[in-house]
Amino acid sequence: MLPRRRCQAGPNGALDRKCRPSVPEGYQVTEPVAGNYYPVNAQIVISDDKAALAVAVDRSQGGASLKDGQIELMVHRRLLYDDARGVGEPLNETQGISPFDWIDSDGQMHHEPYRIGTGLVARGKHFLLLTSPKTAARAYRRVQDEIYYEPVVAVWSGEGPGPRKGLVGMGSVLPPNVAIITLEKQPEPRTVLIRLAHRYGLGEDETLSVPATVSLSKIIHAAHIGKAVKATELSLSANQPKAEMLARRKRFPTVEDPNPQPGYSVLFDAAPEGPEMLVQLAPLQIRTFVIRY
Repeated sequence: MLPRRRCQAGPNGALDRKCRPSVPEGYQVTEPVAGNYYPVNAQIVISDDKAALAVAVDRSQGGASLKDGQIELMVHRRLLYDDARGVGEPLNETQGISPFDWIDSDGQMHHEPYRIGTGLVARGKHFLLLTSPKTAARAYRRVQDEIYYEPVVAVWSGEGPGPRKGLVGMGSVLPPNVAIITLEKQPEPRTVLIRLAHRYGLGEDETLSVPATVSLSKIIHAAHIGKAVKATELSLSANQPKAEMLARRKRFPTVEDPNPQPGYSVLFDAAPEGPEMLVQLAPLQIRTFVIRY
């Protein structure tokens, strides 16, 4: 089906890897299967000039494309014998396990646990998508978000104030290539943390794999939080201002600059601009802000 194969897999869909990379000349491959398995946390894709086949997943698993036009996924692995890979025991997960030290019915002490019950079973859903290469990213990125942000069903008793009616989502203030991955109030009064992510990588889509501009002020207003007053960009883990983090980062000496001064700058790290607090995101970039309202 796909003779000229190109395979991509990576954590959260944010890292593209060739599922069967080229082997350097003279290198002897001793693990052709295990050496070509990759973590699949979002999707795995094979494509050629005419079609793209993607499998989106709802949980982490192993994936590979060991032959042209084929995808294989390993949802769970259970071994009854030690595979001699250093663990010193079989990877045999069961419903329970005994203590390391235990005494049998004859009063004899044992220093090796034993498995109890049947083997664990891992289940998952696989979403199959077949589309043209040009629109493949739009298809699997959308499905990936729908799987991760699956709606939560809530039931209302009919008493009390009830749910808010006529609440409009963020679609009107977000570009189609940007997603909100965090929006939560902070312990400090009148502050909220927001984390934005560009949904597409370079070259994935002709029109959506471009830098995007977002208004933090409009997002806060659309979320019915309040009027944004000030925004400060933080590190990705939101534990320090980004500017301070970059200022402390050391630079390696080079031929052109043998004695570099501390400090570092990155693209698309400009502070929010204007009353709308406009910020830019590069393809697959994630930016974190704390906003006072």
